[in-house]
Amino acid sequence: MGAEVASDSNALLGMEGLSDSTVDNVFTNNSPYAMDITLDAAPYEDESKIRWDINDPVTDSDNDNNPVTFSLSAGANADVAVKGDDKVTFDGTALLKDGEATVGRIEVTRTINVPVINNLELSGSVSSAGNSGKLTFTLENTGDVDVELRKIGIIETTTTAEYVSGGGSLFNANDGTEYVTDWIPIDNNTSDSTQREMTPKPVLDHQSDGDTDSMSITFEFNKFRDPDSRPANVDMRGEDVKIELTVKNLENGSIVGAPVDLCNGRCNF
Repeated sequence: MGAEVASDSNALLGMEGLSDSTVDNVFTNNSPYAMDITLDAAPYEDESKIRWDINDPVTDSDNDNNPVTFSLSAGANADVAVKGDDKVTFDGTALLKDGEATVGRIEVTRTINVPVINNLELSGSVSSAGNSGKLTFTLENTGDVDVELRKIGIIETTTTAEYVSGGGSLFNANDGTEYVTDWIPIDNNTSDSTQREMTPKPVLDHQSDGDTDSMSITFEFNKFRDPDSRPANVDMRGEDVKIELTVKNLENGSIVGAPVDLCNGRCNF
């Protein structure tokens, strides 16, 4: 069975909202079959900047690398968001499945107009790591809007560390400003109860013509600890950390989460 796709919501693979950045992008399976859908935003000069957020009944995944694959049962729909550019063109493929058998294929190329809020992008890099539990890292604003860093949490590491604490947990590595005094647990829930308020709240400007304000800040975690080990301070050399930041978009006032990988090794989370 072959299949054609139209641009309206009544096609077999219905897509709504792609050209309107003020509404959600909704993908709907209007066929009587299950659909395995792949969205591929390549080619881009820096494909690593493309991140998908698929809010569907099964995976409800976010911050997925490109390309992304998800499934929709007959009649189901998913909210699809992407960030990394102000417009993202993608090749979409949907396989219609009757059990294990593929009974149809849909191919389409479309462009999503990305809301300003989704153009918020932070990148992280490890500057240094030691055997005393300290980790120095740099956050850079590579997006299109200025942001204020409000909270920070640690999702996971490649170590046995359970928390960060050292009589002050997060500092500016250059001038010693203390942003977090309390201990920071390592918890993949990163809820309000596990994130820590940053005080003061640093601002990262985005790059624009003639802009001389800082787009990056170098921080230091002090120190990663495992209370069941001796010594308790964890050797962070060659280790990776995944953090979650709560940031404020200073253009429209919205507050969103921004996961960032700090890779000092393979980043095999």
